[in-house]
Amino acid sequence: MCILFFQLNDKGECGTYRLVLANNRDEYWARPTSTAAYWGENDNCLSSLDQEPGREGGTWMGINKQGKIGVLLNILGENLPNRKGRGFLARDFIASNTSAETFLQNLSADVVTSEYNGFHLVLLEAGGQHPSAMYLTESSEHQRRGPQRLSLGDSHAFGNSTVDKPWQKVEQGQPRFQKIIEENRSPESKNKLVDSLLDFLNDKQQYTTDSVLGGTCRELGYSTVIKDEISANRVWSPSIKCGTRTNTVILVDSDGRCDYIERSLVTPVDENDPHTTTETFSFNIDTTST
Repeated sequence: MCILFFQLNDKGECGTYRLVLANNRDEYWARPTSTAAYWGENDNCLSSLDQEPGREGGTWMGINKQGKIGVLLNILGENLPNRKGRGFLARDFIASNTSAETFLQNLSADVVTSEYNGFHLVLLEAGGQHPSAMYLTESSEHQRRGPQRLSLGDSHAFGNSTVDKPWQKVEQGQPRFQKIIEENRSPESKNKLVDSLLDFLNDKQQYTTDSVLGGTCRELGYSTVIKDEISANRVWSPSIKCGTRTNTVILVDSDGRCDYIERSLVTPVDENDPHTTTETFSFNIDTTST
């Protein structure tokens, strides 16, 4: 399970920031994963990478120095075996020279729904004079609509259900995310903005009355305990050895300076005394090119 909140602006509606993004990756604790780094000798692309056998090199979140960002979120309940690895979709976008619109159009034309378990693929272009935000949903529970463009200047939220049936932590988290931005607009508040977003991503409040999540969990045979555990922003479920492994915050200011902050759960996980490590990367994105 994962969550994504972001606001992308074409000018300065977000105060000093062109982009504010907050993302959680929820995963089984035993799944091998690298922490954030530039890819090998290529210092243009930055992400953590999946190291699961057969899925090596995929990612749920990545960025390149041109401001292209790919985020993948799985849809809970669709996990049939022998499907293609979805993490390669986000990886391939940030490694390409293809626009978000063309990438999603090509994917939508080529993809056979049965090739993948359900997903949202959210693609952002935060560089240049014309930023964009688009997404594609592929799910057996969702009527195919093809690539969808998202408005600039508004906050957006995605989770592990289809967009027409959001979980409470997504629906109620969106205005909370927006409030954090509004309260920390000035450059002097950047550290507070990052800390507030990380606190938000690690909120343990459980949305125990979430009927949408409850219905999906009943179909999957999950207990009420597990349902409640995964209803919070910070997922922590010792019973299935799963939880929030990574918090990522990305800020791009009006001058194109990008700060990429990743907080990762140290593995093997000590359930009684979990620890985290934090990696921070800063670079400049060109916001003037056409």
